[in-house]
Parts: sequence; structure tokens; C-alpha cells
Amino acid sequence: MTRRPRLRLPELLVLGAAVAVLVLLLWPHHVDGAVTWIASAPALGAAGGSGGLVWWALEDLGNIALFAPLGFALAWWSRKPVFAILAGATVSLLCEALQHWIPSRHASLQDVAWNVLGTLAGVAIAFAVGRAVSTGRPTLEEELRALEQAQSPVEVDA
Repeated sequence: MTRRPRLRLPELLVLGAAVAVLVLLLWPHHVDGAVTWIASAPALGAAGGSGGLVWWALEDLGNIALFAPLGFALAWWSRKPVFAILAGATVSLLCEALQHWIPSRHASLQDVAWNVLGTLAGVAIAFAVGRAVSTGRPTLEEELRALEQAQSPVEVDA
């Protein structure tokens, strides 16, 4: 009997982050309603509103925030920062290229730059966490494995 291969936590994180990026960037309509809502707050005055300074700042921060988990997951999974950065940049370029053929979306090299910056941030966080963990404390994977082994089956008295 062959065992079905199990996905480990780093692989699941890469898969989840990649799916989130693909869905949000290739959705037929813009998904920046929250950005518009926040930027339209009356307290922001002329700086707010759709297309205002605050709106663009939030839009750019959104691109960074979208790709940071992907950069983190790729770096954790591969343990190779250059690979993680190149993979994140490739995903960004491909998504922006595909947006060219989605009528309600527009491709932008500026978005690619913000996405790569988000990937870099995720990679930096992954390696900062990796260094903190390498000080002798068990990794998250080791702690989860220990928890799985410590769990004993529940016995029911009949």
C-alpha cells in the first residue's frame, strides 16, 4: 500500500500565497474597494478620494502587502533568497502581462516594482525569523511534529 504524499507547512504556505496573488491580480474587476473606502474618509480632505495621494499610497502598500507573504513562503520553502525573489518577480510580471488582456484591468510596471518590493520584504522577514530561530530554539515545524507525536489516541471505556 502506497502512502499519499503529504504537503508540509512551507509548501502549503507557498500554495496559499500563490493562489491569493493569482486570484487578486487576475480577478476580472479591481479589488481595491477597501482602498477607495479608506481613502475617501472625510478627514483626509483633498488628499483622499479615488486617485488622490492617500489612495495611491494605500494602493502601493497593498501591492507590497500582497507579495510579502509570497516572498516569505518562497524563502522559507526554498531556503534560497535569490530564488524566492526571482520567483516573486516572475509571478508579478506574468500577472501584469495577463492583465493586459483583461478588459477592466491595466498592466503597470510600477505595480511590478511594488510587488517585487513586497517579495523582498517577505524574504527579509523569513530570513530574520530563520536567524532568530537558529539560536537553538526549536523551529515551528519541530514544535508541530512534537505536538503530533505527543498526542495519543483517545481511549473510550465501554
